[in-house]
Formats: sequence, C-alpha cells, structure tokens
Amino acid sequence: MLRFALLLVPLAPVLLLNEIAYWTLVALTGAVCAVMIWMPDAGALRQAVARCRPAMLASTVTLLLLLLQIMPLAPLALTYPIWKSAADALGADLGNSISLDPSATLQGLLNVLFLMAGLFALAAISIDRLKARIIYRLMALGVGLLCICLLGARQFNLANLAASTMLDALGPIALIIGASLILHWRGRDSEARGRDGAIDLALGAATLALSAIALVTGRHAPIIVLALGGACLMAATCWLPVIKFNRRLPIAMAAVLALLLAAASFSPRWMHEFSLQQPRAADVVVPASVERMLSDAPPLGTGAGTFSSLARIYNPSAGDGVLAPTLLAKFAVEYGRVGTLILAFLWFAIAFELLAGAFRRNRDRYFCAAAAAIAFVGAIEGLFDASWAEASIQAVVMIAVAVGLAQRDSSVR
Repeated sequence: MLRFALLLVPLAPVLLLNEIAYWTLVALTGAVCAVMIWMPDAGALRQAVARCRPAMLASTVTLLLLLLQIMPLAPLALTYPIWKSAADALGADLGNSISLDPSATLQGLLNVLFLMAGLFALAAISIDRLKARIIYRLMALGVGLLCICLLGARQFNLANLAASTMLDALGPIALIIGASLILHWRGRDSEARGRDGAIDLALGAATLALSAIALVTGRHAPIIVLALGGACLMAATCWLPVIKFNRRLPIAMAAVLALLLAAASFSPRWMHEFSLQQPRAADVVVPASVERMLSDAPPLGTGAGTFSSLARIYNPSAGDGVLAPTLLAKFAVEYGRVGTLILAFLWFAIAFELLAGAFRRNRDRYFCAAAAAIAFVGAIEGLFDASWAEASIQAVVMIAVAVGLAQRDSSVR
C-alpha cells in the first residue's frame, strides 16, 4: 500500500498544473523523486508507518470525506440546498453529489494523495537522524528561496493576491525554522560546531533575516506576534526537561481545541471581521456573502475547492481569483461544520503528538518542536487569513511534519 502511494508522486505534475501556486509542488515532486535514491530498507519503511500513524489516520479520513463529497446520489440532507429546492419544485426525489464542482474536489483529493505520498517517502528517509538533518536543511533553503521570490514579486508588483498573501504564512514558518537551526547550533559542542555547524548557523541566520523582512513588510501585528509566539513555543520545547506524556493526553487536548475551533465557526466575527485580507483586497468575499454561504452550507460542506465558484454565485461581481477571508471560513463552507470539526481534531492530534515526541527526546528536539510550533501557528493564523491553503505552504508544512513524525520516537540514532 505504501509503495503504491509512493508511485503516485511522479504523477503529481500532470495532475496539478492548473494554478501557478502548484509549480512549487511540481518542484517538490522532482526533489522527492530524486531523494528516493536514498530509499531505505523494509525495516525503515515499517518504522515510518508506525511513527506516521497520526498522519495516516488524518490522510485516510480526509480521503474518505472527499470521496463522499464526490460520490453521486448522495442524500439530499447532505447536499447543497439548490438540489432540495429543485426536488420540491419537480416533486421528485433528486440526488446529486455533495460537491458543487466534483472536478475541483477530485483535484483536492489528488492533492491529498500527493502530500500523503511525499510525507511517507520523506518520513521513511528521515528515520535516520543524519538524513533527517539534511532534509531539514534543504527545507530551510527552499523556504528561504521562496521568500526571496515572493519578496521580489511583491516589490515589483509581479505577484497576484494569492501569492502576496503567502508571505503572511511563510514569514512565521521561516522564523520558526531559522530559530530552530540557531538553537541546534548553540546546543552542539565546539567540535561539532567547527565541523558542519557553520551550515546550520548560516542557514538559520539567513532564514531569520528573510522572515524578518517578510513579517515587517507585511505590516500585520497579529502575524508578527503569532510568529514570535511560535518561535517561543519551539524554544521552550527544546529547553524544557524530558516530560512523559500520557498517550491519551494529546487526544484529549486535540478534542478540546477542535471543539473550540468548531464553535468559532458559528461566529461571523471569526469568519470575516478579524480577517487581515479585507482592508487590502478587493478580491476577498464580502462579509454578507460569507454569512449566506455559511448558513446554506450542508453538514459536510459544498465540496473541497468549491469556495471560489460558490462565491461568484453569491457575489457575481467577484473575479475568478476570489479568496476566502479566513481559512476557517473556507473550511466551514467546503467541508461543513461537521467536516471542519473532524479535520481540526485530526490536525491538533498530529500537533500534540509532535509536541509529546519532542519531550521524549534527549537530543535534536528541534525536528519535532519546530513541526509542532508550525502546526499550532497554522491553526491559529487560519482565524485571520486563508494563506495557509496555498499549495506551496502545504508542501513546506508536509516536509516539516514528515521529519518531525519520523524523529518523534528516536533519541539514539
């Protein structure tokens, strides 16, 4: 099953070439295929599967949800109200898929398959701590180059709205990764520093500088505070002594936070009033349209990838590249409040497993600590903007989570 998933990686460029943001995924596909030369033995694959169980569960549930949205002849109670209105008018029991745009939802399903395959391939390689360190450095280098490209595009007005907002997500990620490399460099002995610690120091300093430029030029105080908070969480996790977590504690904490996030989806204030995109973007859906979209959304949503198409129905003057005001609003419309609750629980479960894994390690905690901090920052920033929905951001997060999960139960190698 795992090897079948890995075979899907080379197919990603053919399937994901309809938006500019997906070019980053295409580049990542090539990198994953090249790095699969390091393909480990069967024992490492079994370890990767065992350590990636939270991500495997989240991916499986997400795939099942997307398949349910695509499946034809769904019950009318789970479909968009337009089908119920048509059934009442015709006096017939009509059925249709949950998704308003099955092709867009199918693309989302393929995107999940790609991320799933990439995560397992990288996790299998990252079982070895030395290889995990190399992948982590390459990720830091890629994040830095992406920051440079986006900063240059913003400076010369070459980027569209979606690409411009990506810096709001990339800034905190770069800050956490850069700070983790600096902390790792400081924690090494003098002999190790002289041998290859200069690489960590140089990459960490460069990534920190680029993140500072991205955050300052964005001029969004909540994003800056959130980025600093994520870096502090990562540093505290690296410095605190070893703590043994009860296996059920991450699940309980994830359930509590998921319920709080789901409760926020019932408040229009969290849907659009706190959005950082509204004051600067004419292509962001207006609040009245968001409220009507949310009130009409079925329990399992309108289908992944349908927000823009649906927004043009509620707001005909919107352009083709219309954006959701927040990630929470996008998920509440596309996956419904029930689907949002499920996905939030799975995401927080992964974050807490990474945090628990970091506390179980005696060395190189920064793998798990940085991934956990990025996961928590992404969940919180989703209340303010939708930039974390971009494919390139998902690819970076996938790499961080893969390395973190692979190293969460290894303190020897």
